[in-house]
Amino acid sequence: MPAAAPWTSGARRIFEGLGLALLCGACQTFDPPDPGWSARYAEPDPVPEALAWTRSGLLDADSEALSGLFVVALAVERIPETRIRLQLFPEIGGKVLDLEVSSHALHALLPYTAEELTLDLQDDAPLPRHLAVLMGITLLEAHQPLGAARILGQRKNPGGFELLLEPRLAGVRVVALVDPDGRLLGRDYAFRGVRWTERLTDQGTEVEARRVRIHITLDPPVVR
Repeated sequence: MPAAAPWTSGARRIFEGLGLALLCGACQTFDPPDPGWSARYAEPDPVPEALAWTRSGLLDADSEALSGLFVVALAVERIPETRIRLQLFPEIGGKVLDLEVSSHALHALLPYTAEELTLDLQDDAPLPRHLAVLMGITLLEAHQPLGAARILGQRKNPGGFELLLEPRLAGVRVVALVDPDGRLLGRDYAFRGVRWTERLTDQGTEVEARRVRIHITLDPPVVR
């Protein structure tokens, strides 16, 4: 296993050099949600009735800001609200990221750059363009059930449907991709001119943006 490269100064400005392209789909319209179809959509709960769980795994990153193979430690709590903590460890050396996020706050520590980020997510102030913010957005959406109440619009695509969702954080555009039976295939994101995708496969989760690729595999949850 190659040693992971530490975070570079590129981590201070999320995905710098990506081109900051807007989602071309942003100008396309969605139809109103079909109550008969969206009501039968139900994302399976990874840990039914559990209030807290942990997962471990591997994260393989290829980007200017983060590169290499990292051990993942993920912890999720549901009470009093969903709170997620993600830690990344390289094969050699200390922790490279400690990220905690809920719908109210985000705190990130990047030891290699001695950088610390604390944000009130309920504040009306614009969120900074920072890698930790994008990771926090993705984690929040990945742990938010896609019930019918969140669907603002829908449209067909060759593989099923695209669902425009009410986001966990204001200012974020989230489109879920589902197959004709309502099974979640992934999500498309847009935030402050940056776009990225999340795809769920049998081999794990792929997160991609321009010049950024992250592959994550997680073990089954362990209830705490």
